[in-house]
Amino acid sequence: MQKIKGKKICGGINEGIIRVFSDKDCESDLKTNNDSGAEIERFFAAKSRAKKICDDLYDKAASNDLKEAAEVVLAQKTILDDEEFDKAVTGMIEKDKIPAERAVSLIRDEFCELFKKSDDEKLIARSYDVYEISDILTEVLSEDNETKEEADKDEKIIIASKNLSTSLIIKTGKENIAGLVSESDGKNSHAAIIAGSLGIPTITGCNINELSALDESKAIIDAYEGELIIEPDEETINGIIEKMTERGNGMSNEDQIDLKDCSHLKILANIGSVADIDNALSSGAEGVGLFRTEFIFMDTYDYPTLEEQYEKYKEAAEKMNGRELIIRTADIGGDKKVPYMTMLSEGNPALGLKGIRRSLSEPEMFKTQLKAILMASASGKISIMFPMITSVNEVTKAKGNLEEVKEELRSEKISFDENIRVGVMIETPAAVMIADELAKEVDFFSVGTNDLTQYTLAADRCNAEVDDYYDPHHPAIIKMLKAVAEAGKRNGIKTGICGELGSDISMIKTFSDMGYDSVSVSLAKLPVITGALKGR
Repeated sequence: MQKIKGKKICGGINEGIIRVFSDKDCESDLKTNNDSGAEIERFFAAKSRAKKICDDLYDKAASNDLKEAAEVVLAQKTILDDEEFDKAVTGMIEKDKIPAERAVSLIRDEFCELFKKSDDEKLIARSYDVYEISDILTEVLSEDNETKEEADKDEKIIIASKNLSTSLIIKTGKENIAGLVSESDGKNSHAAIIAGSLGIPTITGCNINELSALDESKAIIDAYEGELIIEPDEETINGIIEKMTERGNGMSNEDQIDLKDCSHLKILANIGSVADIDNALSSGAEGVGLFRTEFIFMDTYDYPTLEEQYEKYKEAAEKMNGRELIIRTADIGGDKKVPYMTMLSEGNPALGLKGIRRSLSEPEMFKTQLKAILMASASGKISIMFPMITSVNEVTKAKGNLEEVKEELRSEKISFDENIRVGVMIETPAAVMIADELAKEVDFFSVGTNDLTQYTLAADRCNAEVDDYYDPHHPAIIKMLKAVAEAGKRNGIKTGICGELGSDISMIKTFSDMGYDSVSVSLAKLPVITGALKGR
């Protein structure tokens, strides 16, 4: 018997046969090519075949009621039409005279590294999509269509791979999967989120090379403890059975928390585009607690115009049909690079010119966005929220800009919500310490637990080396959350949570007891939270 330790991503216990799927990294293929044109043709031909594979995966996911997985496949397929990706791959083929599959592998690593350095969960999740679609491409290019033998219908498999794979989940079928094991995924990868929604025990942090020697071994995956038990003895098996019985057929304690006293807590959604709203509402969201507008700036080659922004915010407000829509002003800077903006290299981007600091440093950009939001407020229940606040002075300046824009609109006889609500994100210890002063300036607080945790504990939330130090349940964080809620109550303003901790079912009752009015969660985790609260 052998035990391999990892880290829990999705709790659960199961047994099965280990199947190791190797990473398509093309490291061994270092030969040069003599015809770059032919290699580029191979690349584009492979893209066409990869699109067909995506279509087949989508159809299989949809037919097996794997809605989230089907949507991820569609998102991954869009990468195959990304001009920047094409340009990078073909440029490397021409410059370095290497085969197409090697160029795809190298560009994949470059893109993934760039995205993973971001402090935005959506970009981090996107890195896993790039990795997965690149693997499909390299597999097609190498014409390596060899697949593992199907598992016996009576014998489930534990899929082991360098990165969790949505396509492997779809191909294998939930009913044939006992668990998932990977080397480097985080909880934000789309495949990890899908595994969680399907209740598949999942762990990460396991060396894939070590697992290769254990291919076809019988094993138990205990994702509550974050370990893989190879060829377990009878005593271990009996102990696992006892543990499963105690947990109630695999249900964790947090899944069984009584939430009947949390009836006042509104469940809102975090979105990154207008297109996300339909998904949010169909998943049970009562409103949008965070509309990340920076993607409007990052998805263009120049500053988005007043009209372009207005149309997006107006459409969002109309889709909400009277429900609350909190629009955060662009949280640009640090790792969120925008090519057309002057952005100096910073040694520590998380502590640099980002959030409200960036907006105040570019008043024309800031006022244009505020004007577009105000104009759209005539079409729905919109609120404005400022990110990365550390002082009352920042709030005063931001509100000053807002008042100037209001005067412009009045003079232009353009209607807007004169009583539009203004809030701030509490993401720094400084903001917590002056919460009473800030509360006198705004209508609501929204706590960004991701940044609050990293700034309080001095642990970069994007750095796997300090994962053990990044603990959103740390006593200091809990005390800060309580202090913010109390400051909100004292000053008569609403308080909410919009970070990842809001998706933690075990914390919902704590937030309710503290006095929070809402939690705003990611689209992928929204069904889990709304589902858990259906009986409230």
